[in-house]
Amino acid sequence: MALFASLSILANYHLPLSGALGFLRMKRIFLFFIITLNSHTIFSENYLEPIPPFDRLGYNEALVESFIGNESPEIWMIVRPSFKLPYAVMVYKKENEYILTSAKLNEKIFKYKKVGNRNFVDINPTKNVEYKSNNFEFHELDEILSLWTSGLKLTRYPSERVLGKDGVTYLFYSKGKLYGQTWSPKTGFALNFVKLGSILHQLSAHSNTDKSELLKKAKALASVVGG
Repeated sequence: MALFASLSILANYHLPLSGALGFLRMKRIFLFFIITLNSHTIFSENYLEPIPPFDRLGYNEALVESFIGNESPEIWMIVRPSFKLPYAVMVYKKENEYILTSAKLNEKIFKYKKVGNRNFVDINPTKNVEYKSNNFEFHELDEILSLWTSGLKLTRYPSERVLGKDGVTYLFYSKGKLYGQTWSPKTGFALNFVKLGSILHQLSAHSNTDKSELLKKAKALASVVGG
């Protein structure tokens, strides 16, 4: 999120167009932007943390709109790398099956825009999204979805925060308005949640003949995060 905190500052900062004072001011802002860009709040690896309800730039909302739109998935994970295009995985419940769907953006949804002497960040959802899907019977994913929800119910606020280098933000959701997030976990509960989401992402593109082993791994990880 450091990137978007930086963009938020730049988006509301007046930049003079000429003069020595203007040059020095722009140089300082640029250096601050680079320093902030390469730092990030480190999340606990023992649990997921809440997703802030107020997103000043609306980036998270634009990602949900791009990937999901008006659909109503049972669960989802959105992966937000700092310097690469975001992607996601969702599970939809249909009349007699689950549809496991992965999605990736084919373009950035934020752009820099200059209006007069001010710089802004313009964020808009996109329909330029690539999807892949695979069908599953209820009994294949029921347990995984239930344990995913149980794991999200453990989400809580941290006792303290520290800064680390740039990485990847993972956003999680389960029906019932349960949300959580983590950032580049190396061990623990949060890493297992990320691994579970990653396996579901893989399963969205696997054929019916080679999905059994991945399903076993997904169920084992789900038992860890939601057991």
